[in-house]
Parts: sequence; structure tokens; C-alpha cells
Amino acid sequence: MENNRSAFSLKKCFHIAKGEYVKWICNPKLTLFAIMFLYIYDAMITKMVQAANDLNTELMVLEPFIAICNSSLLLLVLPSVYIGLMGDFPRLDGNSMFYLQRCGKQNWMIGQLLFSVFASFTYLFLVFLASAGSIFFRCTYENRWSDVTTKYVKYFPEQSESMVAKLIDGRLYNNLKPVSACLLSFALMLLFLVLISMMLMSGFVIGKHAAGIAVTAALVCIGTAIVQFRSSFYWLFPTAHVLLWTHFDEIYKYQVFPIACSFLCLLVLIVLFYLISFLRIDRYDFSKIADMED
Repeated sequence: MENNRSAFSLKKCFHIAKGEYVKWICNPKLTLFAIMFLYIYDAMITKMVQAANDLNTELMVLEPFIAICNSSLLLLVLPSVYIGLMGDFPRLDGNSMFYLQRCGKQNWMIGQLLFSVFASFTYLFLVFLASAGSIFFRCTYENRWSDVTTKYVKYFPEQSESMVAKLIDGRLYNNLKPVSACLLSFALMLLFLVLISMMLMSGFVIGKHAAGIAVTAALVCIGTAIVQFRSSFYWLFPTAHVLLWTHFDEIYKYQVFPIACSFLCLLVLIVLFYLISFLRIDRYDFSKIADMED
């Protein structure tokens, strides 16, 4: 193919990313997000609201989002739906050959990386807006944890094994304020979703797209199970790095695993899988691309 090593152009990279993003945001598969959030709202947020009513108090506006990102019970949900939305990443169609001839494979690769960041951010931001919006008129905006998070079991000890009691771990609310917890949770989950995208990309460039999806989904499931059972080697799996509370000691206020190291681990893995894709992309035979558009 000609021009597959055309000079790097940030403009071309953003043009590719924009085109992929528009196709993604218009994809009917985004209805999966609505289904997912309806499940989360019914299974979690309504229970948090009911607990607030039981205590005659209000939730902090950020608590539902923090709970979604830090609950080991829901850890499987966000990544799984994201894999469903990004299962055809990178999406190839008749226009892909045009992009590659005009822009080159390397610019196309960088455009796909930018698109994965945009898609991951949009996905998480929608989760944030939906979770905060669902309690917008019945919450508090002070940067402090609500009694639902810190005192629910104290007043209702019989509910110690309920979902509400386990959504936000004591190691989290004893060490971080809600705003800090929200920002860190968003950033860690964002990196995790970008990592998933890069794993899907790696499966594509080595010619094992379906296997890449299966392996990525399997690693998410296995990592979630290992975190659930508190295995001693769960730090080997990216899922453990996404949960903020796992970084803190159960009794003392110190980090058993530095949060900065989790950011570093996720970034290193993203770079590793991107480099695999970047180095293998020249071996991929794009002439076999079939028109996948309706």
C-alpha cells in the first residue's frame, strides 16, 4: 500500500479520531448504555436513596458515581458494557482504505488511540451525569460523606450485609473526601477503559480480533473475581488498581499500595499494548477489508 508511512500529522490524527467518534456516538449500540444505567439505578441508586430516606438525610451528589466506580459488586458492569460498545474497535469499512491511503497507517493508529480516549471519557462522563442527575434535586453538595455512607450500619446493624453497606468501603471514606475520591475514580476508570481499547486493538493487528475480545472480557471477569475473593495477588490484574479503597489499610490511614503506582501501572500497560499494535500494524493486510457498512 502506498503512503503507509506518510509523515506524522496531528491534524490527520484528529480528523480520523473525529470520524470514528461520530460513527461511534451515532451507533445504535449506545442503547446498551441506557439499559446498563437502568439496571444500576434500580439495583443501586434507588437503594441509596431509600437508605437516605430511612436516615432522614440526603446523599452527597457525587456518592452514586463513586459507588459505581468503587463497588466490587459493580466492578464487572462498566467494563463489560464498554467492551460491548467497543467490540468492533477498530471499526473497518470501505472508507478505511481511503483513510489509510491519505493518512498512512501510523497516523491512523494514533487517531484510533485518540478516539479510544474520547470514547472512554464520553462513556464515563455520561455515567457521571446520569448518576448525579438522578439525585440532583434530593442531595447535598457539600464536600463531605453522607450518613448513608458513614453511619448506615450503625443505625441499621441488621443491614450490614446489604448492598448499601458495601457500596463505599470504609477505607475510602476514612481517607479521602468525596471530590478527591470522585476525581481519582474517574481518572483510574478512564485509564482502565483506554487499556481495554488498546487490548482490543492489539487483538485486531495480530489478526485475532474475536480472540482479543474474548481474552479482554475474560481478564476483566477473572480480575473481578480475584478482587471479590481478596486474593493475595490481585495487584497483578488491572481491575484491582481501579478500586480506590484497595489502596488503603483497613485500620490505619496509609496506603498499602500507592495510588500513584496504580496510575503508573495502567499507563505502562496502555503504552505496552499500543506499542504492540504500533509495531505490528505494518504486517496487517488492509487489502482484505470488507465493506461493513449497511
